[in-house]
Amino acid sequence: MTHIDSPETADLVAVGHAYGQMETQMACAMLESAGIFAHPQTRQTASVAWHYTVALGGIAVLVPRSRARDALAILADFKPERSRPLPFWLVLLGVFTLLWAAIPLPPSGYFAARRPDRVATTGDGR
Repeated sequence: MTHIDSPETADLVAVGHAYGQMETQMACAMLESAGIFAHPQTRQTASVAWHYTVALGGIAVLVPRSRARDALAILADFKPERSRPLPFWLVLLGVFTLLWAAIPLPPSGYFAARRPDRVATTGDGR
């Protein structure tokens, strides 16, 4: 397994952004199962202060620049979905909580880099 401080990972680039812990871990697991080192940037911040996740631009999934094209190809069809829709009462509870206490629901989702020809260095890659 490659370590974050190894020479291979000296030039990491963002190939996508996740807005939930589950999506982040799934994307990294897909890449690592293909032999591509993947590092979720700001994962710890998002797990402790999830309300900052949107302000931070999500959790960037970083890979070595030399493997960025392969990573984008692997994650091209990655579209995590809920196994079942949320119950109506839970949606109402979320809306009520947001309006009453101004506490937003935790974000979720994975978004691949929009312009794979210009993958940004640890940036948003959009």
